[in-house]
Amino acid sequence: MNTIKSAALLAVLLGVLYGVYVALSKPDFDRMPNSGGEPIQPIIDWGSNGALPPAPSPATYSRGANASGASYQTYQSSPAASADRPSSFVPSYEPTANQSPAAPAFATSTQNDSGLAQSTYEAPAPPTEPPSNSVGSASQPPLPQSEPVSPASAATAAAPALAAYDLKRDLAEADQLVNENKFRTALAKLTPHYSNPDLPADQRAVLLSWLDPLAGKVIYSREHLLASPHQVRKGETLYDVAYQYNVEYRLLQNINSKDVTDPGVLIPGTELKVVPGPFRADVNLSTGELTVLVGDLYAGRFPFTLGDQPPQPGEFKVIDKRSQQKSYVGFVDGRVIPANDPNNPYGGWWLSLGGEVAIHGSPAIPGDQTLGCIALSTQDAKDLYGILSITSEVKIRR
Repeated sequence: MNTIKSAALLAVLLGVLYGVYVALSKPDFDRMPNSGGEPIQPIIDWGSNGALPPAPSPATYSRGANASGASYQTYQSSPAASADRPSSFVPSYEPTANQSPAAPAFATSTQNDSGLAQSTYEAPAPPTEPPSNSVGSASQPPLPQSEPVSPASAATAAAPALAAYDLKRDLAEADQLVNENKFRTALAKLTPHYSNPDLPADQRAVLLSWLDPLAGKVIYSREHLLASPHQVRKGETLYDVAYQYNVEYRLLQNINSKDVTDPGVLIPGTELKVVPGPFRADVNLSTGELTVLVGDLYAGRFPFTLGDQPPQPGEFKVIDKRSQQKSYVGFVDGRVIPANDPNNPYGGWWLSLGGEVAIHGSPAIPGDQTLGCIALSTQDAKDLYGILSITSEVKIRR
């Protein structure tokens, strides 16, 4: 019996020894060497009763490849971390003057052993409290809210600066054109700026200091800067030439005064300066200025005064012209002032635009009240009378 018991005990001991041997001989797959021969540590240690590990050092974010070839480029300590959140965030703490850096909305920030700020989005979010200077804070009154600026308002505010910039650019080009004796091109370059309502007053003065002398040289001088000289043919009169170019014959006579004493008699072979027409006028009721243009060119300006019969805005044409022949008839009192009377408000020069609308001169003896419609000085009315012809277009605007 003792022999059997001893045999059974020996068998149990052999079994235990065999179990110990098997346990000691089992390979440890978690500590298998990688291709570099170094042991791989688990990225996240889940053996601490579910407690999250402390924030890893920067070295933990890049561990190379494991034995299976997978790359460990991120450290996600919680399954709640979303895929669109970065694995690390190192904000720049180099704020500009008087400006505090903004912390990332998805993380609080700490410092690791290396002193670099890094994201700790796995840490619990701090309680949200409004900053001391935010709207609704108990310690500070609400910040004033600025009115939204519409694109139209912003464009309106920027328009004068843009107009001045465009003028400066074109003035530089016009200066170069003048140096190259391209006066007509320079005048055409600057003319569009005249009608720009956004141009500041000081810049408009600069513009006019260019436009007026350029118009005088290009249009009213004897230089052939608009068209080739017109050579007078046998039997041709100045009326014929003016009709051909659609301009007032008085204009051509004034320009070619040295060669033309009688518009009905021209010397064949004479070269005349011609201006291809027709001229047109722009009457600005707000500024009290009448501007003359020909083609795409500025051709001068005349100040005027509104009489007791002011016109309404609209588009008109010169339908009649009279010099020293138009009597004045008052609308209110019906009084009549003959054409040759020094008190005649037309002053000897009258251009009808139809109806009761007219451009005219001023009386030789000024009165207490301006009568008529659009009144110019006597000399300006005479000049305009020699520039605008029948059918010339006149635009009246505010």
